[in-house]
Amino acid sequence: MPRYERTLKILGGLRTHLLGTAISLINGCSHCTYADVYAFQLIYLRERGAVFPLDEHEVGQLCGQAPAVIRNHLIKALKQADLYSEVWWLNRTIELTLAEDRRPTEADDIRLAHLVRMIGVLNSVGIASQTPPDEAHDRVNRDDALKLRYAGLRASAAI
Repeated sequence: MPRYERTLKILGGLRTHLLGTAISLINGCSHCTYADVYAFQLIYLRERGAVFPLDEHEVGQLCGQAPAVIRNHLIKALKQADLYSEVWWLNRTIELTLAEDRRPTEADDIRLAHLVRMIGVLNSVGIASQTPPDEAHDRVNRDDALKLRYAGLRASAAI
C-alpha cells in the first residue's frame, strides 16, 4: 500500500482512479471497477464542478468487454470532459494491462506496471469472492456533502 499511496499522491486521485477503472474493466472485476470509477466521479466533480459524461453505471456496463471497446468509450468520454492529457496515460495503462511482458520501459511505466499488478491482484480477489460493488475506495468517500451533490446532479441529469 505505501507504493500505491505514493502513486496516488504523484499521479493524483483523478488519474489514478481512471487507470484503476480501466485495469478493472479489462480484468472483468465489477467490484473494483465501481470503486475506482465512483472515486473518479467524485474527484472529477470536486475538481471540475461538473459530472463526467459517463456515470459509474454506464462505465460498469463496459466491464469484461473487449479492450478496444473499453478504450474507445473511455477516450471518447475523456475528450468530451476536456481531459485530453489523460488519453496517453489510459492508452499506456491498457497496453501494460494486456502485455505479457509488463517490465517497465519508461520512467512512468514503473508506476503504471505496479498499478497493473496490484489492481490485478485486487481484481482476482474481487472476482473470486464475488464482492458486490459498494463505495469509492478513496478518502473522497468520506465527503458526504460531495456525494450528496453528485447524487443530486446525476438524478437531475437523468430527468
